[in-house]
Amino acid sequence: MPMIEKPGAKALRRSVRIPKEIPIVLIGPDVRGREFVEQTKTVVLSRHGAGIVSKHKLGVEQELIIIQEQYNREAEIRVVGEIGSEDGLYTYGVTFLDPDIDFWGIGFGSATDAGTSNLSMAVQCNICGRREVIDLDGLESDVYAMHDGLLRDCKHCHRSTLWKRTPADAPDNVGTPEAVAVSAEPAPPLKHTPLP
Repeated sequence: MPMIEKPGAKALRRSVRIPKEIPIVLIGPDVRGREFVEQTKTVVLSRHGAGIVSKHKLGVEQELIIIQEQYNREAEIRVVGEIGSEDGLYTYGVTFLDPDIDFWGIGFGSATDAGTSNLSMAVQCNICGRREVIDLDGLESDVYAMHDGLLRDCKHCHRSTLWKRTPADAPDNVGTPEAVAVSAEPAPPLKHTPLP
């Protein structure tokens, strides 16, 4: 499946991506809450996650179990976003819940090897204006670069909302991820761009 990459996408990456199909098993609920067990595959690997294919519709920030039967490995993953879909199959970016896991058993180049740097970014909820600092890791940076935003659960709105980089007056690259103070006055809503 061809992927269109926006300028600057490589600058958001923390580790090398390796296009590779590995058989996996996914276990968990779909967006309707129906439990499933699916034999499927990866399409791309990174130290922090993968691009996976599924015939099930999954929700952003949904947690699943991924199993690599060949090496008897199991891990918990979180869906970062949908990368694309074709012929009833969906491709999702997922990240491991344990950031230190070596699930693939493959040596990935570091951020400095790839000529990139770690990126923490201040983002803002498109609905209520809540701001947080997030550490873009795994395929989260790819999803952000492709869609110019991320769908995340907002603790204030109590639903999944579109989050984008805070306005230009806020620093882009900040240190440790932590909640950012929100003014009593809500920020003006950002222009909502529908995700493909």
